[in-house]
Amino acid sequence: MNSWFSVDCNKTTADSPSSVFLSSINTEVLEISLEGSLVRVNSPVISAGCSGRGSNIAINMTGSRFAFSSSNRFAAMGCNNRASLTHIKPEIVGCTSTCDANNLTSSSTGGKGSCYCSGNNCCQTTIPSNLQVFNASLETTGYPNDQGTNQCKVAFIVERNWSLDNIKSPGAVQHLQHVPAILKWFVYNDDIPEGEQNSDAMKCSPPLRLITSRWGLSTVTLYSNSITCSCNPGYNGNPYLLDGCTGMIRARLI
Repeated sequence: MNSWFSVDCNKTTADSPSSVFLSSINTEVLEISLEGSLVRVNSPVISAGCSGRGSNIAINMTGSRFAFSSSNRFAAMGCNNRASLTHIKPEIVGCTSTCDANNLTSSSTGGKGSCYCSGNNCCQTTIPSNLQVFNASLETTGYPNDQGTNQCKVAFIVERNWSLDNIKSPGAVQHLQHVPAILKWFVYNDDIPEGEQNSDAMKCSPPLRLITSRWGLSTVTLYSNSITCSCNPGYNGNPYLLDGCTGMIRARLI
């Protein structure tokens, strides 16, 4: 398999569980979905004016086989916080969270379809297709002496379903270093050994759609010429590994 997909297992102590990292983009892996060509990872929280937090860490996947899935949202929290994605010029993507003290109630009690993050102390918006770079600028709206100037502000890209379930108040995220996000990964013909793409055990085919987008630091074509693979009926395993589909079920005639 291509080295883009290599993972490293790290242990901080002998008794601690191992953490799995995608070595090509130095990002911690939480879960992998072969069927959807998706990987859930820890995405950093960018902050400004927050005490007790370390340096901000951005994500740059330019030129790699990974991009943020459209199932994520860009969210920002804090008082009068204008948050914008950076390094995506000429496009502008961002949102502004206000701090109306008279409107701090959460609508999350209305069920999963409603959400606290609707503008007051928290805002969210969709992200560009095939986004490969994440960094954010955080600014206070209005005049320098306005409310929120010296208060903690954060921004992050997060899996949409997680945000609906977990964003109850600004304080719920301000002390987190990471939140879960979904990456889409892309495989090409050269990644699969010759003769393996279409065999008795597995098959590979192009995606249903071709998309070319300009995001990040360069123009990237991710879907074009990419393929998805699966084990044929009667076989199980990982079709992206050499001889990864095994266990044919043979029919018996009675």
